Amino acid sequence: MNDNMIGDFEGLLAVERTKLNDQVKREIGKTTAQFSARGSLQSSMAIKGVVDVASRTIPIFAQATLNLIIRSTTAHGIAINSTNRDEIRTLVAGHVSNEVARLRAIVSEAPPLKSKSMAPTGETLLAELGRIEKLEMQRITGELALIAASNDKRIADGVSNNSPTLVFNAPVGVVQTGPGSYGIANQVIDSAAREALENAFTALLEVLAAEESEDVPFDRLEVEELAIEGKSELSKEKPNRTRLKTIVSGIGGAISYAPKFKDAYDTLKWAGALVGISLP
Repeated sequence: MNDNMIGDFEGLLAVERTKLNDQVKREIGKTTAQFSARGSLQSSMAIKGVVDVASRTIPIFAQATLNLIIRSTTAHGIAINSTNRDEIRTLVAGHVSNEVARLRAIVSEAPPLKSKSMAPTGETLLAELGRIEKLEMQRITGELALIAASNDKRIADGVSNNSPTLVFNAPVGVVQTGPGSYGIANQVIDSAAREALENAFTALLEVLAAEESEDVPFDRLEVEELAIEGKSELSKEKPNRTRLKTIVSGIGGAISYAPKFKDAYDTLKWAGALVGISLP
């Protein structure tokens, strides 16, 4: 590794971190307001709701960190292999650990966790963040090991850097698109991702229902149909990720420039990131 590569990587990651943490604060604000309106702000469910926001963010940040280290090393002509794999893992782990600490601090300042009577419950639920961090680092370690093994084999076999390559390591979502060039694709839509997308589609439909047709600067019916189709797709035993990506991208493109739909867009972007669907 070199200082220029690390500088580029950390500069890009800082942008992603800021965007994610701003979104976390907005989501916590919404969650807190909902429980406050119900008169249950000082409850274990309120604490869980707030902590869950941070829990969902850790995999997103970990994935972004992995994506950026792969992009940065590739751009600087650095092949991830057995000689630098551990150093790269340590760099990634440090940033993931720091982000988990930031998330813990953000969550700890939320009203439901500031009550002394609820402190034991809060600490118990916050411990979940550490467990998720550990799982994410196990996953990243495995992905880096696969990339390193592929590059080591390529060197041992004397494969030219100009040779075309396309390797899929489906269980962990690593896609090698060329010698030393990799991409990441999330393959699984788990229960947390389903719930997040379901909530995003529902929230969008609620906002649409509250707006007059003439106030909507896009094809209202088309967006409604996409949201309903998205909910229908999620109800299937095995949702089609490609179809969901098309739906999320279609909705995102339509509502992204509508100020009244900023919250709906941010929620959709947040949920999409859980399954590797990126919105600008």
